[in-house]
Amino acid sequence: KMFKGELLSGNVLTNSAAALVGSSPTRSEIIALVFQFAVDFPISFTAGDLVLVPRSKGGLSYGVLAASQDQKGRVVWNVEMGAGSFKSVPQMLVGKILGGCTRTSNDALEPCRALGREAMLMDLKSFVLSLSNSFQPMEVVLVARARGGLVYGYVTALDGKHHYLVKTRGNNGDAPKRMASYSLGKLPLLSPKDTQSMLGAVLAKGISLQAVNGVQHVNGLHRRTDTTSSRSRNGGTSGGAGAR
Repeated sequence: KMFKGELLSGNVLTNSAAALVGSSPTRSEIIALVFQFAVDFPISFTAGDLVLVPRSKGGLSYGVLAASQDQKGRVVWNVEMGAGSFKSVPQMLVGKILGGCTRTSNDALEPCRALGREAMLMDLKSFVLSLSNSFQPMEVVLVARARGGLVYGYVTALDGKHHYLVKTRGNNGDAPKRMASYSLGKLPLLSPKDTQSMLGAVLAKGISLQAVNGVQHVNGLHRRTDTTSSRSRNGGTSGGAGAR
């Protein structure tokens, strides 16, 4: 049975491509994944195309483009996910695998979470791409590369209502890139210990954490930043030389 997008466009998938619909991509396949927001060349989207779209529970899944419509100036695709199920996905969140990509995977390297490195499989299966994503300064995220793939980076600052400044290296000379909130992958499985390990070199260079509502946010790690004076043991207010 052919998918709706194939019937509408005559753009017929190969048997091997059709068999991927509804499944998750491997880490080596994601190395060739691109999104329009991350590249400086146009990506075409046509009914019947095999694409990768975000799953509601995290990660990505293969689907087939069926038909698109304009919703308040935004192109939204109806994507067939297999077994007769469909989901609506904004085109900005639709990814495609670059054809003929010959870039070598670093799967042979010891997997680890490190800035600038391609993401580990556990994070690729759980990261969240969403129009409603929001982040805090110094939060570790996944960043789509212009040449394909997803690497670890971190937010340096909020830059407008729905944009952030992001870096993928700890080098102070590496200029941050301005990115929309929907283009960054949220990492729900990253623990405070993981975050501290990944950002240790950054923090060692004197880049301070930014506080939000009196709390420093580092992927779930909260530190109070209140500067009010502490109470003395006898209930009085400490001050002057007694303040720490």
